[in-house]
Amino acid sequence: MSDLFQNGAAYYDQMVDWQRRLEREAPFYRRVFEQHDVRSVLDCACGTGHHAAMFAGWGLAVTGADLSEEMIQQARTQHDEHSRLRWLVRSFGDLSDIGEQFDAVICVGNSLALAANGKQACRDALASMAAVVRPGGLLIVHVLNIWRVAPGEMVVQKLIPLTPESGEALLLKLFHRVGSQGYVDTVIASRPEARAAWRSEHHTARPIGLRAAWLRRTLAELGFARIDLWGDYQFTRYRADRSVDLIVTAVKAGRS
Repeated sequence: MSDLFQNGAAYYDQMVDWQRRLEREAPFYRRVFEQHDVRSVLDCACGTGHHAAMFAGWGLAVTGADLSEEMIQQARTQHDEHSRLRWLVRSFGDLSDIGEQFDAVICVGNSLALAANGKQACRDALASMAAVVRPGGLLIVHVLNIWRVAPGEMVVQKLIPLTPESGEALLLKLFHRVGSQGYVDTVIASRPEARAAWRSEHHTARPIGLRAAWLRRTLAELGFARIDLWGDYQFTRYRADRSVDLIVTAVKAGRS
């Protein structure tokens, strides 16, 4: 994982228009949660906790877990811990000691593809998540669909001003693909005052390409059925050649 995601909570929240994002995604979650009678949620790789806090605001019992201590500290600062919302420092590949199962487990924001080192690590992470989904419960996984980007094509994902503690800063985020390997390059240019020299820092993350067929097969092997593939949060069916996102919803076999 890039150290920007591991140690960059302050910039991380500035990289996302959270109000707009949650307004766009909330109807999707409300619908699938209502369909599956979800009352408890585990948000794996929760970052600074905006999804988890939204779910708790709906009256659900929510646990937000992230490998980054800085992200969890930021989540606690922004969203008070209370009877329906708790925070844990935990990798999504090691959920065995949480000690409970959930009606729904989510892993979104391309976290699975960014954090796992190879397909076996992804499978192990999915198995870890599967173990804490109750029988009849729901798993939601979101990754970016890197297959719609032609090999060698450079995509500008973000160019935004940041608000540092002093001075000014800009963030440029680029994506390109080589074979089944994605590359996310983030450059932050900053200067402490108007006439100072610009300086820059560069971070690279390497999301692996996850095929829809591989995810479907792996989740079936882990005991999930009713596996659906969506290309966005408006329930458009996934297409590898055009969908920006790959969102998987899967129901664990059995009954609670």
